[in-house]
Amino acid sequence: MKKFYYILLLSFMLLGFSADAQRQRPNPGEIEAQKTAFITNNLDLTPEQAQKFWPIYNASEKRMESIRRQQREALMKVRLNGGAVSDSEAWDLIENLMSWEQSMLDERKNLVAQLKGVVSPQQILKLKRAEEEFKRRLLQAMQRRRKN
Repeated sequence: MKKFYYILLLSFMLLGFSADAQRQRPNPGEIEAQKTAFITNNLDLTPEQAQKFWPIYNASEKRMESIRRQQREALMKVRLNGGAVSDSEAWDLIENLMSWEQSMLDERKNLVAQLKGVVSPQQILKLKRAEEEFKRRLLQAMQRRRKN
């Protein structure tokens, strides 16, 4: 099973990152499929575990993306103003940033709590590392595409 996911991941990477070098950005669906294969492989999820893991993980990712979007929008408003904000606006932004960071931490704790009965503690530990490794590889692939 692990070999299947590894082969699937490699084929997605080859198709998504090298065959279509004309596009500036890979299709979000392709990235999600690659991420799914990468995490499944790195966590060595059984089919039964994967069936329970992915709905929990995807719901958590959706909530985290909502928080990240709020952060980006707030920071973009500041950038559009040339960085000029009043002291009270700056304090409001600082308060919001800290609140969003706390929300991200709370969501991560919630994810771990929900995964407790689904995957092993070792697999939960591997999850963060797999996410970071996937992001690193994705950024490297995108940088290579820009150079070409």
